[in-house]
Amino acid sequence: MLQNKIKIYGMDGPTKNPSRQHITGFLNIFDSIRASKPLYCFTLPGFVLGVCGLYMGFQFVHAFHHDGIFDLGYVFLSILFTLVGTSLAFVGILLNSIAGLIKYRSNQQ
Repeated sequence: MLQNKIKIYGMDGPTKNPSRQHITGFLNIFDSIRASKPLYCFTLPGFVLGVCGLYMGFQFVHAFHHDGIFDLGYVFLSILFTLVGTSLAFVGILLNSIAGLIKYRSNQQ
């Protein structure tokens, strides 16, 4: 750990651009999450967002049916939550399948 800090921070200060260093660290964290636990990091939040979007959509239909109130922002937000949630859920399932396939192939060879 200390050797990594010595490489990054030389005697005269940081050797890399700080913004590039933060972006690289974020991408490394994203890659490790993508490879190790995609179901927890993508599918679960996606499922929650999708359910929240569907619930908001049903609440809109209920309010529109009883009161006649049409709130366009509420509709767009519920559609956005539903689309982003289902996309995240499918991405998590696909990443989990791909990670399992890679582990299976690497153990066979």
